[in-house]
Amino acid sequence: MNTEKRIKVGDIELAVLEFGDAGHQAIVLIMGLGMPMVSWPESFCVALAA
Repeated sequence: MNTEKRIKVGDIELAVLEFGDAGHQAIVLIMGLGMPMVSWPESFCVALAA
């Protein structure tokens, strides 16, 4: 299951998707300039979270 939320950092608002168990170490994927975060295949994100 993934969870979409927004995090505000100063004047910047970040859209994030969370996958997996919150108790495990995090992996941060950063999409390049001009690319939406949904460009990461969901199956890839799920596999990383597993």
